[in-house]
Amino acid sequence: MNILKYTVAIVLLFLFSFDSAHSANGKSSLIRISTPDRESIRELERNGFDVVERKEGYYSEIIASEDDLNRLKSQGIDYDIIIPDMTQFYLDRAGSWVSGKSLTIGDGTKMGFFSLDSMYLFMDSLQAKYPTLISEKDSIGRTHRNRTQWMWKLSDNPEVDEQEPEVLYTGLTHAREMGGPTALLFFAEWLMNSYAAGDLETIYLLNNRELYFIPIVNPDGFAINDSIWPKGGGLWRKNVRDNDNSDVFELGSDGVDLNRNFEYQWGFDDFGSSGSFSSKKYRGPSAVSEPETQGLQNFVAGREFKVALNYHSFGNLLIWPWGFSDSETNDSTIFRNLGEELTRFNKYVAGTAGQTVRDDVNGISDDQMYKAYGVYWMTPEIGTNDDGFWPEPSRILPMMEEVLHMNKTLAWLGGAYLSVTEHDIGDYLNIDSSSNDADGWLDPGETVSLILYAKNKGVGANATGITGTISTNDPLLTINRSKVSFPDAAILTETDNSTEPFLISLNSAAVPGDTLELNVTWRANAIGSYYSVDTVRIVVGSPVLVFFDGAEDGMRNWNSTGSWGISDKYAATGDWAFNDSPDGKPGINSTTEMVLAVPIDLTNVNGAFVSLKARWDIENVSDVTMVQYSPDGGVTWNSLKGNDTQVGIQFQNRPVYSGYNNYRWKTQELDISKLLTGDVSNSKIRLMTSMNDGVEYDGFYADDIAIGIYTSESMNPVILDVPQIQDTPDTTGYAVGAVISDEGSIIEANLNYSVNGSDFITLPMTRSAEFRYESAIPGQKQETEISYYVEAIDNDGNVTTVPLEGGTSPYMFKVDIIIGTEPTALLPQKFSLLQNYPNPFNPVTEIGYELPEPAYVRLRIYNLLGQELSTIVDNQQDAGFHTATWFGRNNNGMSLASGVYIYKLTAQTPTKSFEQVRKMVLLR
Repeated sequence: MNILKYTVAIVLLFLFSFDSAHSANGKSSLIRISTPDRESIRELERNGFDVVERKEGYYSEIIASEDDLNRLKSQGIDYDIIIPDMTQFYLDRAGSWVSGKSLTIGDGTKMGFFSLDSMYLFMDSLQAKYPTLISEKDSIGRTHRNRTQWMWKLSDNPEVDEQEPEVLYTGLTHAREMGGPTALLFFAEWLMNSYAAGDLETIYLLNNRELYFIPIVNPDGFAINDSIWPKGGGLWRKNVRDNDNSDVFELGSDGVDLNRNFEYQWGFDDFGSSGSFSSKKYRGPSAVSEPETQGLQNFVAGREFKVALNYHSFGNLLIWPWGFSDSETNDSTIFRNLGEELTRFNKYVAGTAGQTVRDDVNGISDDQMYKAYGVYWMTPEIGTNDDGFWPEPSRILPMMEEVLHMNKTLAWLGGAYLSVTEHDIGDYLNIDSSSNDADGWLDPGETVSLILYAKNKGVGANATGITGTISTNDPLLTINRSKVSFPDAAILTETDNSTEPFLISLNSAAVPGDTLELNVTWRANAIGSYYSVDTVRIVVGSPVLVFFDGAEDGMRNWNSTGSWGISDKYAATGDWAFNDSPDGKPGINSTTEMVLAVPIDLTNVNGAFVSLKARWDIENVSDVTMVQYSPDGGVTWNSLKGNDTQVGIQFQNRPVYSGYNNYRWKTQELDISKLLTGDVSNSKIRLMTSMNDGVEYDGFYADDIAIGIYTSESMNPVILDVPQIQDTPDTTGYAVGAVISDEGSIIEANLNYSVNGSDFITLPMTRSAEFRYESAIPGQKQETEISYYVEAIDNDGNVTTVPLEGGTSPYMFKVDIIIGTEPTALLPQKFSLLQNYPNPFNPVTEIGYELPEPAYVRLRIYNLLGQELSTIVDNQQDAGFHTATWFGRNNNGMSLASGVYIYKLTAQTPTKSFEQVRKMVLLR
């Protein structure tokens, strides 16, 4: 060994042997800097500062070294010190906690986390205990310090390449992010214990998947934190490249951020990575310059992964490409589908880097592995902002539990994976004692067919040779046909058993509002496919909607405080939706609400629910929207749990809607049955948004808000949401819709209209959705007066009309030139897709639509599976009233069979996007 190398070795040994002395030199503070706009944030990042929290328009938080603070002072940039010493803060927060120093997760010597050696020892010990399920560790590469990047494979034949779907899990690319590798160790141990306990799904997964674990991508960086901060709290992020070739490791100038060093779009700009040695995000001298990134890229290139998780900390996020720009890939739909499954239970905010961390990053693993190798590679950011890089010891196990379902689901998604998306009840057979046949609901005493719609959500294999078996422990249910076959389902496509339905019978002692559970066991013969279990929940009885508001009539049903109102920016149906800030962003430090104005009497009902369609873009955790129920007219309020609520930690752990990038309308079902105690005659609901002093985004949108009940009492049909058409110059037709429900079957729904006082003409209304009925009054000449009302009849002969007086006092409007306008200047006031006429039809129908401004228009026909059949319009069109003709044929000119079809209008302008869907019936 030459003298220089020997001296360097002694220096490094001396360096790594000191704890408190070197901690002082390596102290990091959490500081806050005013950043009034995005450009000011990007300037901080361009200058190499470690921005860990961005609040555009307010401030950014930075983990700053002593050198960083000196740079800020020299540049005249003011800052506030929030935490003077982050490492000491983490140590103090751990308090009197003492490690048991065992190989038990959560019991490590570093505030509950393991050291580098202990992590490897944990995996080696697990492998020694389960040698037939875990391979011996294998090297994928070596580091600057000649440490090995170790990999373990988990499978039923771990040392054999079985050509099964391959799934990859990696962690600790950034050395300070301890949550990721710990989550992988926790998952590996859970798999082994579950397999040994005989859990059938786990057995199937390990028998039909090859799961690869690389818990520590950056062992050199881990060793730095171990050596300098052995008790935990170390904040070293990078690897240990000697950037200035000084032969001495220096915290201020050495190391490369490995997650800025990958090949694709390396060095795209100086915001998403840095060219400065001192930056925590230094990207290295060239793409893939580091042995760690070389090892990982080479390993992935030699395998056949379809999905992977690359763990980081923190933020409770799931991030996918692109990172280098604020845009989505061509596979954005696939990423969204995968993300929805992976975050189903932990409610992590999911999306691209721009949609989650609200900034661009380049040279990252997500982009590289997707672009170069076709892997759907995603980054979970484990832990909340409060947890930080070193959460309290008591938080370790809960954090690992939060991502357990994510890890397990990824293994399923790597192959074929069936999951029920919806179900249909077929009660058209008159073979039972129920009086409610053919209403599409499971009523007491009925024998019905059950059709399940299932989607192959996996991206690794087609699902073939599918059988589904249902079972139940509910004594009220009898299963008459329990096992059926399903058609094959290609990747990301649906299948159903409509040709061979299950048969079930419900005891007459059942009560409307009861919830029944059926277990579904899926089996298939595809290689790498599945054995899995699903659950279907069926509510007994026919729900009756007693309130409905689609926002088309403004705020007439609501009292609002603050900024709540209606917006035409987005709508789930129609043209309007409720929004917490239609005139701009909600105010900071504000609480705004919209409250049902007139109470609903929910006395003597068996069960009740609130439903709505929602989309939201809210600062995660800090800002929330809650849907609440009050049984007493607003004196007390209960926050309701929905399909996509998360736990609002700062709101007494109440269920809240929060997070970015929830741009798709999602149906929310919120049960209030358990809250129906005492006097509930003055029941109300409200939507409430609470904003802090941070960043404000687009807010919360709600549409089609409904309250429904289940009752054993006979009642008249309920008709809601019938539009009152205003005087109009339109001579092409007048769509009328209504929401109609009953505790039994609606056997007839009619639209009755009269022209200039003549006898009423009756038009049947077509059921276009679960409670929605549609029809259209034919177009009339100008100077015509039209009267109309809607009528519904149930199977007991009960009749309801809206208006209540029916033909005696109907709604009225005129077809005429509106005073003060010229005929040539008349244009539609809003985008609208009209109900086709005639409907039902054979074989030709007219579809009208209205454009208030020029737009690029597409009008397409789909079947009920969502498969496109025909494109009728696909071009730029002027503003005005338009009509298109469809001849009941597909794009190949073939006549289509009788059935229900969907037609969809999309209109795109430079500033607005409109979309509306309706149904029509072809009868040959």
